[in-house]
Amino acid sequence: MAKLQPGSLVLKLRDGSEYPLRGADEAIAERIREAMSSQEERRAVGLRIGRLDRREDHLEEWKKRLTELARPTGDYRDGGPGKTGLLEVVEDPGATPEQRVAAAYALSRIEETPRHRIQVAAQASADDDLRKALEEAAEGELETARVERAMERFGEQDPTAR
Repeated sequence: MAKLQPGSLVLKLRDGSEYPLRGADEAIAERIREAMSSQEERRAVGLRIGRLDRREDHLEEWKKRLTELARPTGDYRDGGPGKTGLLEVVEDPGATPEQRVAAAYALSRIEETPRHRIQVAAQASADDDLRKALEEAAEGELETARVERAMERFGEQDPTAR
């Protein structure tokens, strides 16, 4: 990364006055490095979250895969998103309904399932099928018809309504 010259960043106000931002160059460079690192981490997590998708699996195969995904492996490269990552997916209105429900189901397969947080995420959903599917998944049930109906509406909704 190119090194900025000290004082090379200047704040220009509407009235034309200028103020050099001393020390801001290193802070901005550090923030850019953090953002780049964060993007790489999100990409890696996205790959692991993609493992929640049903694909062409039969229901029992999908359930088995989700149960295995919920088990900690100790291998960060091959493991799943982990409990924290699964909770983030359940609570993320930008994740697909299928991924959110799959994450809730996977969480139901571990000890100390965070049912309360799943319930809060479910209640925040504007989609009745998604809400009910999340509630059922938290109890270890997976109703694919509800998930499919929620998936059909997923692309049609305003993201702020999810």
